[in-house]
Amino acid sequence: MFAGEGRGTGIPKMLKAMQQNGSPPPVFETDEDRTFFLVRLPLHPHFIREAEQRKRQMTGQVAGQVTGQVTAGVLRSCQQPRKASEIQSLVGVKHRETFQDNYLKPPIAKGWIALTIPE
Repeated sequence: MFAGEGRGTGIPKMLKAMQQNGSPPPVFETDEDRTFFLVRLPLHPHFIREAEQRKRQMTGQVAGQVTGQVTAGVLRSCQQPRKASEIQSLVGVKHRETFQDNYLKPPIAKGWIALTIPE
């Protein structure tokens, strides 16, 4: 115990500090026999926002990696003329519109591949 501090001052100080920094209030729990005492300290909203932002960044990075891998598969599949449906099957994309919009049209627009089979 620090000089000038008395018993029972810790929890009020903690509550005051948490309120001042914008933290949610703690949750105090005990069992029926009062044999244990538990304090749950919820995350500060700042850390929740930060975790959500990291999750969005990671999702974007993973999506970018998958797109890059599928696009590479499309380019490898186009070493010889193939129908779009064949390429789609080879790279394992099930939804036709997703395949065309996300993986076939962009390389065509960039001039990396060209349409050779009319249909």
